[in-house]
Amino acid sequence: MRMRSALLLPMVLALLVLGLMAVPVVSAHVAATPKNAATQNPIQKYNAGLVLYRKYCGKCHALAAALSAGFGGKFNDTEGGPSFNNLKIPYDVSLEAIENIIAGHDVLNNKMTQTQIDQVCYFTQAATANHKILAHQWDG
Repeated sequence: MRMRSALLLPMVLALLVLGLMAVPVVSAHVAATPKNAATQNPIQKYNAGLVLYRKYCGKCHALAAALSAGFGGKFNDTEGGPSFNNLKIPYDVSLEAIENIIAGHDVLNNKMTQTQIDQVCYFTQAATANHKILAHQWDG
């Protein structure tokens, strides 16, 4: 019994240390978004952004994390946008593309609130954070 106890304590301490090491990663991710966004629950905001991405973005922009194919609109009324499956999309690139009405995003300004735009930009940044190619505004 003492042998198990002697092994259990180091394992518990190791798990505790690993858990504490993850806190700065989450904090750094939240800090990369606008100040008002940091006060919202990150999981709820991510999930809300996922739903909004599928509704407003996914028909043109492929993104595996959102299960969106990105082929364009019904009856070819719009062309598909660039796929985000390999691009890392920073929050500010998404925001600028939507708010500055880049390449067909004019419809979004009439359909989405500022909070919804914030949520979808947050989701897109989080969902593409590990992608290797950094997107720039001119990528579409």
